[in-house]
Amino acid sequence: MENCFIVTNQSKLHKEYFDYRNNIKTVDDIAKELMEKHNIETKYYYANDESFAIQPTDKDTELFNKMLKVPIEDGIRFFKKNSKVNKDWLELLKSNDVKVLHKPFLMRYFNNVYGKIRSRLFDVDGILYCSIECENVDDIKCPNGMERIKTSEFYKIVEDNSDSKSDTDK
Repeated sequence: MENCFIVTNQSKLHKEYFDYRNNIKTVDDIAKELMEKHNIETKYYYANDESFAIQPTDKDTELFNKMLKVPIEDGIRFFKKNSKVNKDWLELLKSNDVKVLHKPFLMRYFNNVYGKIRSRLFDVDGILYCSIECENVDDIKCPNGMERIKTSEFYKIVEDNSDSKSDTDK
């Protein structure tokens, strides 16, 4: 059985999640600036505080092949650490005083969670929702800053917003 919650602004998770959501736009703007500067054609990228990667088009591969590492999952290729593109990425982050934030790891906010775990964390109209399902589901206590809601209410929200910006963690 799944445990479902509304995460209030009394929870540290609430702040961390919305900081992450706001950070996405900032990082995207910086990535677009970098891609424009270097004439990177693709729109698909991955970024962190240490490196920049793209899913290159044929043109990108031709132009940057010597700067790119070998492809990984879905053809993603990281720029080599000492490449001009990667150095510019690091400089843009530094000059804008930006760190790339990651989506909060929901299990950090629950005690005594183990085994196979399934979770969701998403917001709708500024309200943050989460659910967690694990082997010891009956032992899950409602963390501070969270309000337990009925599973049926949670799934109604999921269903009503299935075409929106909802994210699912698995």
